[in-house]
Amino acid sequence: MIAMNQISKRIGNKSIVQDVSFSLKTNQITALLGKNGAGKTTILHLLAGIMSPSDGKITGRERTKIGFLPQYPVFPDWMTALEYVVYSVQLSGLSKQQAVEESHKFLEIVGLEKAKDQMISKFSGGMKQRLGLAQAVVHEPQVLLLDEPMSALDPEGRSDVQTLLQQFKETMTILYSTHILHDAEQLAEDVLMLQDGNVIAHQPLQELLDNLPTKGVVIETNKSLETWAQYFHQQFPSATIEADAILPEWKGRMQNVTLSKVYSITNLNSFVFKKTDQPWTPILRRFQANETRYDY
Repeated sequence: MIAMNQISKRIGNKSIVQDVSFSLKTNQITALLGKNGAGKTTILHLLAGIMSPSDGKITGRERTKIGFLPQYPVFPDWMTALEYVVYSVQLSGLSKQQAVEESHKFLEIVGLEKAKDQMISKFSGGMKQRLGLAQAVVHEPQVLLLDEPMSALDPEGRSDVQTLLQQFKETMTILYSTHILHDAEQLAEDVLMLQDGNVIAHQPLQELLDNLPTKGVVIETNKSLETWAQYFHQQFPSATIEADAILPEWKGRMQNVTLSKVYSITNLNSFVFKKTDQPWTPILRRFQANETRYDY
């Protein structure tokens, strides 16, 4: 399987990633976690062969068929979905007839068969993301690399992509980048965490969760993030508020705050309270001994 061995990448005088080593597990989904600028996209570009490393070696790539979806794919709006996927798969060497057959199959898999003859210019953001997935997998790669594949999707679209990735995992090894911890918790089996171009953790997700020393409280609400984040900071100055700007559920994770205290000052019609043994903040703190908070 494809692996990185002591990989470093420099652009000019700037070091982007340093001494990165890891291998991917066959037919597993690995989340590449890190804040903006941590080196996630660079890692994916190096694995895909879009960039070359400054030092180190990537093994297994020459005998591995790779599919790649960038964070901001650009589509030819003058083409139909079918034309685009046929063109994409022909680049892998298939004949026109084979390309058409495979394109129909994978457009159906991603839910775009009925829209195959529509111009891409008419597609919604969610439809374009499905189309991007179709072109990334139509040649049936062994390794699928995805850069923030759910960052621009609404909740329904995110759920659809997660379902597709679970399906693709049956025949592919998947590495996808995200800064949204909830996505990793929902989908990944392994977690590869980056900070400032360095790998600070690479292990099974469940192993990380099982070793947590603390418990927390998850608060879910459909209220405005800005309003309630300010409210909670006023009520609980030491609380850490985590939220995903895409999802309709805002999650606040607090330590040393009892449920009874939260109940006493909040509108119960607006919130759902859940105890959790798996807050993310302690996971990140384990690898950030010099920081009190790690924010993606």
